[in-house]
Amino acid sequence: MPPYPVADWSAESTWWAPGRATATSRRSLVAAWVVRAAAPKPRKKEFVDELKGWSGALAKRDWVRAHYGVDASCLARTDRSVDLPDEWDKVSALYREFGDGLARFSAGFGKVPKEWRPAGLPAKVGDSVKCYEWKVPPRVRAVMIDPEQEAGGGGVLEDRSVAEAFLADPDSHASRYRPVAVAAYAVALIVKLDDFDPDSREIIARQIDRLCPGGWPTVEIPDAQDWKHATDIVDATVSRLPIHPVLAEHRGEAWRRARKTIAHQLAKGERVDDVRIIYLTKLGDSARDAQRVDRRRAEHERPTAPHDLSEMGSVAMLVGSAETDGRAAAALAAYPAPAPDGSGDSWEKRFALELLTGTLDREGAPIDSPTELARRIRARWRVAGRPPDALSANPTAAIGLVRRMVLIALNEASAAPRHRQGRSTAQ
Repeated sequence: MPPYPVADWSAESTWWAPGRATATSRRSLVAAWVVRAAAPKPRKKEFVDELKGWSGALAKRDWVRAHYGVDASCLARTDRSVDLPDEWDKVSALYREFGDGLARFSAGFGKVPKEWRPAGLPAKVGDSVKCYEWKVPPRVRAVMIDPEQEAGGGGVLEDRSVAEAFLADPDSHASRYRPVAVAAYAVALIVKLDDFDPDSREIIARQIDRLCPGGWPTVEIPDAQDWKHATDIVDATVSRLPIHPVLAEHRGEAWRRARKTIAHQLAKGERVDDVRIIYLTKLGDSARDAQRVDRRRAEHERPTAPHDLSEMGSVAMLVGSAETDGRAAAALAAYPAPAPDGSGDSWEKRFALELLTGTLDREGAPIDSPTELARRIRARWRVAGRPPDALSANPTAAIGLVRRMVLIALNEASAAPRHRQGRSTAQ
C-alpha cells in the first residue's frame, strides 16, 4: 500500500482547468493541487510552499529533464503563466510521482514546533513566535536535498531510484529529520531572541535550552562590526531620502527594521542590494503594522480613507493630491525601471505613472485604496495575460512592485518645494 494517497485524478489531462482556458502557472497549479489533494494532508501554507519548493528542486535534476522533458522542467521552476497543456500534464505527472510525496513529508515537520512552542509569553510575542514555525519545513527540505549530509540523510534527489526508494517508505526516514526540524526551530528562536523584552527573552531562552540540551547551535548572528556597518549604510541612505509626511511617524521603526535586515545580510556574507528599497519597504510595513495594532485596540475596522494605510498596507493610499502626484510622476519618469529587454519602461513603471497622472481614474472607479489598485492590476493581467515588458512573474508581484515605485516617487516628490505655500515639505 502506498505511504501517501496516490493522486490518480491528476492523470486526467488539464485536470486543473475543467471547462476553462488551459493556461496556468506553477503557482496556480500548485494551489489547485493542494485543494484537490486527498486528506490527511499538511496545513495549506506549508503544503503549498513545500510543493513549490520541491517542484523547483526537482526541475533542476538531469534525470527529471530526461524523463519529463526540458519544457516541463522549465515550467516546474518558474511562475510564468503559459498555455501548454501537454507540458503541464507532464508537470502534474512529476508532482504525482515525486513532488506530492516529498512535499507531504517535509511539510509534515511543521507540526514539530507546536510541541516546543514557548508557553507563558504575552499574546503579541506569542503570535510572533508562531510565525517562526514556517521556517522549519524549508530547512528540512534543504537537508533532504543536500547530498553531503551524514548519517544516511540527504541526497534524496540524486537519481530517480533514490527518490523512489525514499517515497516507498518515508516513515522509515522520519527519525533522521526530526532533529533537523527541532534544530531549525531553535535557530529561528535564537535569531529573533533580541527582538523581545527581557521577560520574554528569558522564557524563550529556557525553551531553547530544552530544544538543545547539548548546547545552542552556532548561528550567523551579526557581530558589532556588522551592526556598525549596517548603521552606516542605512544612515547614509536615510539622510538623503525625504519622507512623506503621512509616513514620518514611522521613520524610527523603519530604520530599525532596515538596519536589522542589512546586518543579517552582512553576517551571512550576502550582497546588500538597494538600501533605499529595503528602507521604503520597511517604512510601509511599519505603517501597516501600526494600523493593525490600532484596529485591534479599537476592536473594529475603520472606514477606508484616502490617506489611510490599509491591511494591504502600502502606497496607493498616498495618491490623492494633484500637486504631489504631479511631482511624483515627474520623479518616477526619471527613475530607471526598464523592461526586461531594455527597450523601454517596464509595464509596472508605466502603470505607476498612469496611477500618478490620474489616467487610471478615467477608466472607472478612482483608485483610492490598495484593494482597488490590486483589483485593477489583476484585471489587466487576467484579460491580456502577463505583459511581455513586465518585470514581475505574476500579478501579486506586480502589485508589490507598483506600490514600491509609487512610494519611492512620492517620497522624492515630498522633497520638492511647494511654491504656493512657500516652504518645503521634506521631513
